[in-house]
Amino acid sequence: MSLARIGRLPLGLLIVGLICSCLLRFVPSGNLAVLQNRVGRSDPQLLGPGLHWRIPLWESVETYPRRPVTLQGEVGVVSRDRIKVSLPYELGVELDEEKVLRAHREAGGAGAVDWIRHETEAALRRSAKWADAYQLLRDTLPAAPRATLEKSLARWGLVQGSLKVGPGRVRPEILASFSSQRLRALRKPSTERLVVIGVDGADWDFALPMIRRGELPNLARLRREGAYGKIRTNNPPLSPLLWTTVATGKSPDLHGINDFLVVDLKSGQMRPISSDFRKVKAFWNIATDAGLTSEVVAWWATWPAEPIRGILVSDRVSYSTFSFLEGAKPGGGETFPEGYFQEIQPSLIGEKDIRPGDLSPLVLVTAAELAAARTPEARSGERGEDLESLATLIRVLASTENYRRITLDLLRRKQPDLFAVYFQGIDEINHRYAHLSSPRMTGVSPERFRKYSEAVAGFYRLQDRLLGEILRNISPETTVIVLSDHGFLTGAARPRDVPPFISQQPGLWHAPFGLLLLWGNHVKPGPLPTASLFDILPTILDLLGLPPAKDLPGRSLRSALDPSFLGGSKLPPIASYEAYGDPLRASTENASQGASPDSEAMVETLRSLGYVGPAPVHHPGGEGKGEPRSATTALYHSNLAAILIAKGDLEGG
Repeated sequence: MSLARIGRLPLGLLIVGLICSCLLRFVPSGNLAVLQNRVGRSDPQLLGPGLHWRIPLWESVETYPRRPVTLQGEVGVVSRDRIKVSLPYELGVELDEEKVLRAHREAGGAGAVDWIRHETEAALRRSAKWADAYQLLRDTLPAAPRATLEKSLARWGLVQGSLKVGPGRVRPEILASFSSQRLRALRKPSTERLVVIGVDGADWDFALPMIRRGELPNLARLRREGAYGKIRTNNPPLSPLLWTTVATGKSPDLHGINDFLVVDLKSGQMRPISSDFRKVKAFWNIATDAGLTSEVVAWWATWPAEPIRGILVSDRVSYSTFSFLEGAKPGGGETFPEGYFQEIQPSLIGEKDIRPGDLSPLVLVTAAELAAARTPEARSGERGEDLESLATLIRVLASTENYRRITLDLLRRKQPDLFAVYFQGIDEINHRYAHLSSPRMTGVSPERFRKYSEAVAGFYRLQDRLLGEILRNISPETTVIVLSDHGFLTGAARPRDVPPFISQQPGLWHAPFGLLLLWGNHVKPGPLPTASLFDILPTILDLLGLPPAKDLPGRSLRSALDPSFLGGSKLPPIASYEAYGDPLRASTENASQGASPDSEAMVETLRSLGYVGPAPVHHPGGEGKGEPRSATTALYHSNLAAILIAKGDLEGG
């Protein structure tokens, strides 16, 4: 072979290679590929791994990885309130043959990834129309638009949990319209003060006969001088759900507190639900945004205590005190600011400080019975029920006394614009003693009736004295709201075959109506129409000179107020209090729930009242970085499902 011919070989091979590169496409193993006509738009064809012919300029081959593909971008949207928002997004999509082919068919020649990006941005624009601008400025979309968006993107292989939307961006002047300063400017100036007193389980059916006998003078005064009526409970009638509805004006599917407990995945044990699970603002957050001072004592699901413009004493304080007195250190978050707990702790008491004289107005027990009730081993066998009830009573008395001391300490320092305190005792005592109250039920021996029949009435009298102390320590320009979340069945209405503390069935003893009172400045004396739990927050806002909000289903109890009172309800309504000030810290179903002694005490008390069942079997969870520390219980989701069904929301959106 001549040298000339040898020299021409590489050139020939190069030309052949160029021709082949134009005519052939290689599809690596583990990838998807589609052959698409650029002319004539014939149906796209899937290609397997290997070499494939194609006609240059006529056909194209697009290759896609089988692993999830991440899409990122930013899209301009228009919110429900017609504000332009620039909305960043990120998501993962898992491609398969069916989705890739569908994308190519719908795209009309564009690549699948580009088409899915186009569809994502179109879905974001549609979803944004169902949200107000302030909601698009948060770290995540509201539940309903997000559910709609995820459903739309599921057809494109959305990887579960990968969707991230927001926070959006708007013009500076729009952002300023959502500031705390703007909310403060909206408020009608006032020197009024407001006190809210929650009394769990209090009931007119039980209280009115006592009022007529002169046993509840302070409640009688409020009823005589103020507006009074009933308040309808919600279902399920369980305290954390109900009192958080009172505080937020929203139902549990929206506010996020749907059970007493969560499960700590590290230990497998149940822990009390915490404020981390609440998704919306409570009245103390709103007051802070509006520049008002507030103090809150013992409200359900307030641990860990949130920063507010004032003092927040969480529902863990008394239990932390019990544990602290036994030698364990508090776990933190008991109060805001943290230092208040250390300041008030020396004046608080523990269960050991309850003496026979403290019990005598409620039950007739001996010193030996009191000692036995303090010993868990003795609370079993034939006398177990009575000793368990006595142990609960001891704890309730200590807890009530602690929150009484805290309440009076705060009011005597300087009364804030808004003060709220929650007392659980009437509900707790009913759950241990309602079946032993008068009239004597079948199956209750005369001896047990003699010893325990005055427990519930005795606690009503105690609660009335606490009410009187609060009234004596508030300023003259104060309006007072007293309410319960539900009632308690009394007399012949009591269930005959189910004691009030039977495991996970205590709601059977709850009556559908609690009591409601308004008293003080601007209150018009007389009866009230039946109210709902949703009406309390709008009434609080009205009395504080703050405008109504369109996302609150309740209405201010204007019939209880003097017609001349120009409160906040006369102002133009705003979209939502979630729009103003700092957003509530992100709620989570994965919040840390440490196994602190106070949480153990709370769980044990809930169990003794029948609110929770036996302790779960220990199933240790993972401890790896990023793994959830707690999870919601089956009852949480059962309660949530019941609420959504009652609202007609069958998809949980």
